[in-house]
Amino acid sequence: MYHENAPGEAWGQEELPGVDRISLSVEKTDVADRVDQPDLEGVEELALVHVDITMEGSANSELLKLAFEVAENDDGEWKLWRDQ
Repeated sequence: MYHENAPGEAWGQEELPGVDRISLSVEKTDVADRVDQPDLEGVEELALVHVDITMEGSANSELLKLAFEVAENDDGEWKLWRDQ
């Protein structure tokens, strides 16, 4: 999910407790900004994406409005670069 050269660390159990009991679905995405060929190793393009995600647990449902920076790697795959 995270780009192999991303700064920082990927989310772990501490950041997403109970993730095995939660269902996430992307409702809407909007690209707010793009940078072609940034000066970052292994990154072809960066994009700031605003995302509406529905998080459903066993008892409730919640709509989250988030922003993520995503990066395209050398293989053409888009992966998380950094959460905003």
